[in-house]
Amino acid sequence: DGHSVENFKPAPDVFLKAAALLQIEPAQCLVIEDAVAGVLAALAAGMKVVGVGPWERLSSANLVLPSLAGYHWDDILSKLAATDVSD
Repeated sequence: DGHSVENFKPAPDVFLKAAALLQIEPAQCLVIEDAVAGVLAALAAGMKVVGVGPWERLSSANLVLPSLAGYHWDDILSKLAATDVSD
């Protein structure tokens, strides 16, 4: 949680610590966030981000969904891949 790192969101510390604990590279992580500070922190960590909530607030995320209701993991990955212009 945010209290286990020195700098709080929007600093990337909490996400970088999670990746380190999982022993995976940040670029291999996908963050699901509903707060602007969390989206900014995950992006700063070099992670992909799905924002859950209003697009107007979370538009900096790689993908924004109004909610997770009705979405399966494969749906989210497909939508995220369709938005990735770097591949």
